[in-house]
Amino acid sequence: MKLAYFTPTSPLKTGISEYSEKELLPYLSKHCKIEIIIDKEYTPTNEFIKNNFNIINIEEFKNNYDKILYHVGNNPFHKYVYETAIENPGIVVMHDPLIHHLVRFLTVGQKKPERYIQLMEFAYGPKGRVIAENAITSREFPLFEYPLVKELVESSLAVIVHSKFAENIIREECPDANIIKINMPITVENKTEQGLRESLGIPKNHTVISTFGNIGFYKRLNVALKAFSHFLKKNPESTFIIAGSYLSEAYADEIHKLVEELGITDRVIETGFVEDLQPYISITDIAIQLRYPTAGETSIITLQIMGNGKPVIVSNIGSFEEIPNNTVIKIIPDVKEEVSVYNALLKLANEDEYRKEISDNAEKYIIENHNPENIASEFFEVIKNSPNQILKKVILPEIRTRDTIKANTPVKESHLKETHLKESTLKKINSKADHEINDDDANMINLNLKNVDSGNSLIKTIRKKLHNEMKDWLLLPFQKKQTRFNRKLIQNVNTIKKQSQDVSQNIKTIKKDTEVNFDRIKKDTEVNFDRIKKDTEVNFDRIKKDTEVNFDRIKKDITEIKNDTKKIIETSIKQDTDLEKLINFNLDRRIDMIIERKMEDFKNEIKIEQEIDSRFRGKLNRSPTKEEIIVYRNKIKKNQITFTELENEIGKLE
Repeated sequence: MKLAYFTPTSPLKTGISEYSEKELLPYLSKHCKIEIIIDKEYTPTNEFIKNNFNIINIEEFKNNYDKILYHVGNNPFHKYVYETAIENPGIVVMHDPLIHHLVRFLTVGQKKPERYIQLMEFAYGPKGRVIAENAITSREFPLFEYPLVKELVESSLAVIVHSKFAENIIREECPDANIIKINMPITVENKTEQGLRESLGIPKNHTVISTFGNIGFYKRLNVALKAFSHFLKKNPESTFIIAGSYLSEAYADEIHKLVEELGITDRVIETGFVEDLQPYISITDIAIQLRYPTAGETSIITLQIMGNGKPVIVSNIGSFEEIPNNTVIKIIPDVKEEVSVYNALLKLANEDEYRKEISDNAEKYIIENHNPENIASEFFEVIKNSPNQILKKVILPEIRTRDTIKANTPVKESHLKETHLKESTLKKINSKADHEINDDDANMINLNLKNVDSGNSLIKTIRKKLHNEMKDWLLLPFQKKQTRFNRKLIQNVNTIKKQSQDVSQNIKTIKKDTEVNFDRIKKDTEVNFDRIKKDTEVNFDRIKKDTEVNFDRIKKDITEIKNDTKKIIETSIKQDTDLEKLINFNLDRRIDMIIERKMEDFKNEIKIEQEIDSRFRGKLNRSPTKEEIIVYRNKIKKNQITFTELENEIGKLE
């Protein structure tokens, strides 16, 4: 079999380059003849690749192969891969089940916004078109909410993923797709540090804590460094290595400033991009590989660290959730994330038997489940047995330029209520906060540390009651005890209603305790609120009222959880779905998600209102009334109008 193999290679700084060069090509080449197709304008540097494969530039590519294998990641390195895969169907390896970043680069990034609108409409219908238009206007794209895989997946003969999490996301977008899960291949190398510790000036008695890979905000490096600064107070003989390059200068500056503020500059080593991470893994005692939010990717570096018998602290989301609990330490990315990382560091550093148990289990798991020889054989079977043509021709909606899109095009209410991703998957993607609340945010939403503790205590109590009431019927076998299940469901619904009434009184108490005295703030901080109001034209009284956390709505949302669960269960009964698959979501994170989502909603409303105010002043030379703000804010939130259409409506008020 002659196989065209699309992948970036070294020197491009992407994990998929290393994946292909080290983990798959050496083994898959034993099954078929492979030619590697690379993008233009660079030359591969990996000696094994150059000496063992015919390498073809994309400009010289001709489809005269038996099959084509495409490796697609969520970054610009895969532009040529995506574009070729659309025109020449093959087997696609989806390293990221969310490729919204890549599609945005292919469309808006190439000055083709109409193409972006077209793909959003193709994947999500009229609702997708409205959302795309708003995103282009506001420059705020829903990168982690809409996977945007439909065109690529439906243009493929088969799709290979490396986790059940990724499979579920893609299958929800494309139910009829031919999706196969294959574990990621991992080569366990000889452990050698090659004198690296000495060259870095790290004393032999130091505990080395490291994080690996490209560094963006989602790697939670700020959390890891804060936890390390506390860890140093009890374990002063320690060093933190950042082995990787920053994805932006702005984030690098933010981290450098944090390191200085924490006073740990002399204990942090930055390497920049490292082509061979193995020596750094060898000198590492504990690795921290956090990630939130996630695009569903499987971390090859994390698996390599585990294969080297090193303990790893990971975020308990996405594909990380599928790793056995006795092989890594999983941290929930919630408000206590920093404390959880700190406690995990202490336990691993101070309990030798525990650290050895985790390390041994991790190494054994990788050897037994990620053998590259076996996985290459699985790849070949999928390639060999894949169909020769796609199921149906992909027909995209007509591209409409911005001028041809009518400003007053009606959007049916049913379209606005459509969901593009099942709630169970959305919870796993966005179940925790991806930001920290700074001092300004805290003042804005009238919270302080004491009130947060009180609120968390209440939520813990609610969550505990929910679990106690629901665990019995959640664990009942679906088919054998269906009648008892339904009876228990109704009983628990009534119980939750009663609990909600009890909680209501406590919520009112917390509301009273958490009210911030704005007069005291004004005096203590010596801030001239009258001047700020005049300069920023922001009505602080309205902000205070609109941004107060409405705990009554939490009660309503908890009831909705119950109702949503009942609806999902009733639907699944009709489909004869296995209960265990049905209840694979985590109630803890749903409740946390509600709280964080509400906070984010309040902040978003402020941004929308400021934009409305700006448009009114620009058009009518006045600020909008409170009623006008409410009307237009709700329309924009529901995607019923864009900001461009808002200006048209404001113009009619003249």
